[in-house]
Amino acid sequence: MSDTKFTPGPWELWPLEDSDSVRIFAGTHYVGSIGNSDDEPSQTRANGHLIAAAPDMYEALKEIARADTIAHSTGKYSLVVESCAESARAAISKAEGKA
Repeated sequence: MSDTKFTPGPWELWPLEDSDSVRIFAGTHYVGSIGNSDDEPSQTRANGHLIAAAPDMYEALKEIARADTIAHSTGKYSLVVESCAESARAAISKAEGKA
């Protein structure tokens, strides 16, 4: 991710004890926190999962874009796209809080 300005992933969600807020870390690097007393705890957690999955989704989209370019130039579209679909599914799963 040398061409990006954001903190490289993977990002992880760390719920705060006795609070509806969550913090997001990249390893030991603090990325941010979300949640306040007006938010539903489930909504805060869902938002946190989506934010934590952002670097994974970014990488999956880059992989899909590269695969599309390769697939069109080689004529092996289904094999190339199939190989990066797993990255996309993993990013989606993380965004949904299932990973």
